[in-house]
Amino acid sequence: MRDTIAADPSFQAEGGLFDKDRYIHILRLNRLTPAQYEDSQREQILVDKLTNLIGGGVQVSDAEARAEFNRQNEKVSLRYVAVEAKDFTDGVEVSDEEAKKHYEENAESFREDDKVRVSYLAFAPARFADKVAITDEEAQKYYDENTAEFAEPESVRARHILFRVSSAATEDEKKEIRARAEAALARINGGEDFAAVATELSEDQSNAPQGGDLGFFPRGRMVPEFEEAAFALDAGKVSGIVETDFGLHLIKVEEKRAAGTRPFADARTAIVAQLAEPKADELAKAAAEAARAKLDAGSSLEDVAAAEGMSVMQSGAVTAVDTIPGLRGGPALINAAQMVEVGKAGPVTYTADGHLVFRVDEKVASRVPPFEEVADAARDAVRLEKAKAAAKARAEELRAQIAGSSLDAVAESAGLTVKETGEMTRQGAWIPGVGVSPELKLAAFELTTEAPVAAEVFAVDEQQVIVVLGERKQPDDAAFEEQKQQLVDAIVARRRNDVMAAFQQELRDRAAIVYGRGFRDLG
Repeated sequence: MRDTIAADPSFQAEGGLFDKDRYIHILRLNRLTPAQYEDSQREQILVDKLTNLIGGGVQVSDAEARAEFNRQNEKVSLRYVAVEAKDFTDGVEVSDEEAKKHYEENAESFREDDKVRVSYLAFAPARFADKVAITDEEAQKYYDENTAEFAEPESVRARHILFRVSSAATEDEKKEIRARAEAALARINGGEDFAAVATELSEDQSNAPQGGDLGFFPRGRMVPEFEEAAFALDAGKVSGIVETDFGLHLIKVEEKRAAGTRPFADARTAIVAQLAEPKADELAKAAAEAARAKLDAGSSLEDVAAAEGMSVMQSGAVTAVDTIPGLRGGPALINAAQMVEVGKAGPVTYTADGHLVFRVDEKVASRVPPFEEVADAARDAVRLEKAKAAAKARAEELRAQIAGSSLDAVAESAGLTVKETGEMTRQGAWIPGVGVSPELKLAAFELTTEAPVAAEVFAVDEQQVIVVLGERKQPDDAAFEEQKQQLVDAIVARRRNDVMAAFQQELRDRAAIVYGRGFRDLG
């Protein structure tokens, strides 16, 4: 026990030697005496010895460590077809009896939250911008004191042409895509305009209409292979074929900018706007508080609005989560209004649209509306449930057809599109392109090349999803060797905890609990 305490760095002076005065001082700060602390340490040493005795035999083989590493790091991609419920809503009949039955069985789902109706004035900082003056000296001072803010990294402006390559593409498909990229490069090297070819051929539709223009970007913005190629090119030059996870690229650098500091002349307008904003906000807040004081003095909101040359805005009957048209701070206003009596003015409330002065006009308590008011919504809910059932039946029918055909053929015959998730790990329940589905994520990692089709369809939101394995990728050996010891330690610790928990449970199961008379009398 003494050795344990002496080895604690908290109690050591410089040089690593135990310092009794420091030891006493730290215990006093924690309201402990040496005897109390040493008793607790004896108990902890006994617990540690018991833990080591019980769990000391826990071992982890390399094979077990590799299996766990693979489980945590392997990746799969899926190919899938989604059958949408909305495609089955047309022609679905819902009787009054069905709608009424749904309403009665799910009445709480139709409950309306508390609502409030307010009138308000918005004192926006922009109304006071012309009353704020920022001198050149103030702007220059800010620039001089914050030069790091105006640092501009090295950047390039580039265009690209993308030929997408699916993770599930065959070797023949990859060769065909590369041939198309080579043909495009030959056209450009032959004198055709890069931007025109990009508009015609690029599969990156976010910029193809602009001739593949990506604008300026610094290092760290693009994937490494793309970045390396772009920054290595001189302005006006075109790369060879560059391969990334997105596919094959042709890159043309239009312009290059060296790292430097943005000149004051270029930054002045932004600095002035930045310095003026808080001053304008202060004026807006002061004006709102003055208007609020007028309400306390007996003026109406309408009178204040007329004096300020403003219009009184109406929220309509809204809940705290509703959007108020034209107001970005609806929730803040409604939350404040819910604390104010009807007919009274509330406190000045800050929102993204400025400082609000408001009056509560009406409050409507939470309620379940009668069926007549929500009959259409009840019918829509029943119609959607029927459509979901029809979509599920159709999806199961299509899934069964894959056994004698393929996902692509079945999808084509049904007029549906095969999509891909891209690579994903076991972590989380998000399926790229599909949505959140823990069941689908679990099933994805059970698929194999021998049994690539999921045994069921999966309901995700309002779609039924048919999935097949795209690709399964195991992590490499180098990554495992690098992380093996850390992984082994974690598995050992977890197993020791499991063994200790089992031992403790066995002691509880074997223990005889006897209640004394005084304890029984409490009942």
